[in-house]
Amino acid sequence: LLDPSLQGETRQDIVHVRAELGRLSRLVSNLLTDARVEMGMLPQQHMRRSQFVELDSLLIEVSRQAHFLNQQIQLELGELQQASVSGDADLLRQLLLNILDNALSYTPSGGTVRLDLICTHDLPDILRTKSTNDDNWAKITICDTGPGIAPDDVPHIFERHFRGQRTREHSGSGLGLFIAHLIAEAHGGDILVESEPGKGSCFFIWLPTCKETPTT
Repeated sequence: LLDPSLQGETRQDIVHVRAELGRLSRLVSNLLTDARVEMGMLPQQHMRRSQFVELDSLLIEVSRQAHFLNQQIQLELGELQQASVSGDADLLRQLLLNILDNALSYTPSGGTVRLDLICTHDLPDILRTKSTNDDNWAKITICDTGPGIAPDDVPHIFERHFRGQRTREHSGSGLGLFIAHLIAEAHGGDILVESEPGKGSCFFIWLPTCKETPTT
């Protein structure tokens, strides 16, 4: 793909192959993570692999990678505040790719997926038990213009192997959202979702101990 002489159908074929390899790679990663969960081996925030992860840089990297998953969808980067969290960069990348892959899979051609990142003290009530008054949180929002999620399915979408009304029409392992939610919880955070049939879905990824990086 770096060869400028590669044009036409050959280039498109290689783009599709790369996208499919990416999906297979994420499937294997999800299966391995699921196996580690079964063995009680999912890293926690305080464990040895914990590091300072620049979320804004990670989102830019992931958005570039996700762009090739479905080039018929417009992938927008909205507000990106400079922010870092304590965690495992590889797992956080897997979390973001799982959510983005889900959004891109269900958004029709010509639709839009948008990413935003802010730091905030303003938490939804459901997360206040995980926070102290001094906590600052990273809020990553991933919104799509897809068909939305049926109200009866919303409470179950993070369950292992759950196949909702819309997911039955697509291939997949039913592990992507389950793994994403586990990774968020392993970092002391959570994922919330708002969706309305016919009007798209928004996933809100909340991660604690967010520190704004001063601009230079």
